[in-house]
Amino acid sequence: MRSGSPQVRVPLDNLPGYPDSLMRGRDGRIWVGLFKPRNPAADGLAQKPFMRKVILRLPSSVLPLGESYGHVFAIDEDGRVTEDLQDPSGAYPETTSATEIADRLHIHSLHAHAIGWLPR
Repeated sequence: MRSGSPQVRVPLDNLPGYPDSLMRGRDGRIWVGLFKPRNPAADGLAQKPFMRKVILRLPSSVLPLGESYGHVFAIDEDGRVTEDLQDPSGAYPETTSATEIADRLHIHSLHAHAIGWLPR
């Protein structure tokens, strides 16, 4: 690395799903939303960018997206998981991140029919 270049560090890898957004929370936490659980069909396209472009133009009903599952978690700045919230039923699907305020945790979703929140 050249002198003066920023250092890059991977705090987490091999996540159980596909991350969407990172949001800074209280006390230095970083909230991560996992849009969908990982699946072999989608993972197999990671090294095939042309095929990904072709497949993403198909109707969503035939895409290898996997099952609905709600999942957000918080990490500290060292990458340690401090909170892990999961909805295996998929009732609040496709979570993208969370916003933490004094009395609530608002959970973001692309396709949920309501705003998700939990008391803090």
